[in-house]
Amino acid sequence: QCGGGCGAPPPAEGPINKVATVISKLIVSGLVLGFFGLVCYHLCCRKMVERRRAAREQEARARWEAMSPEEQAEAQHKLDRELAALQQAAYQQEQREQRQRVEASVRHSLQMEEARRQDLERTEYARRMGW
Repeated sequence: QCGGGCGAPPPAEGPINKVATVISKLIVSGLVLGFFGLVCYHLCCRKMVERRRAAREQEARARWEAMSPEEQAEAQHKLDRELAALQQAAYQQEQREQRQRVEASVRHSLQMEEARRQDLERTEYARRMGW
């Protein structure tokens, strides 16, 4: 029982070590199986989502082709109006965000200028007091 150099057999594993070994192997196996399970689930969900999207596109295409040319023109005009409204809303949102960024920059500049002015006043006061 010298640790392997004298030729004596290694000490037998105690029951606590055996249990810990089994538990650690079970944990590792569970983690590996869980990982592969998540990968498979993700791949299956992605295929299912892709199939649903393709079915919706095919259904929409069939509805479009079933419309008369007048109905198609009316639907296209409605889509164009909705797109224009969305683009206008996005432009207005961008303008609001830009204005907020400018206002924040101006506020920051004014605060910095006020801090500089107060610092100059304190420096001037200290100079007059002879500090």
